[in-house]
Amino acid sequence: MITACQGLPIGEIPMVLDRLLAFVDAPEQLVQLILEHKINTLWGRGLEYIAEPDVPTAAGLDLLEQR
Repeated sequence: MITACQGLPIGEIPMVLDRLLAFVDAPEQLVQLILEHKINTLWGRGLEYIAEPDVPTAAGLDLLEQR
């Protein structure tokens, strides 16, 4: 849940949680709804949320990550 809330303004988190808690039966559903809220908010601002890259690691990037 913490990871799903990352990037949201601190004042928006309680508002989003209060609104979404009425619609969920399980924590996993809440996390999914938080992510959907974040994606929709970004999309409304002209940005795109990309959870994970869909390309393989660039050659040599593993060496940079080790440093």
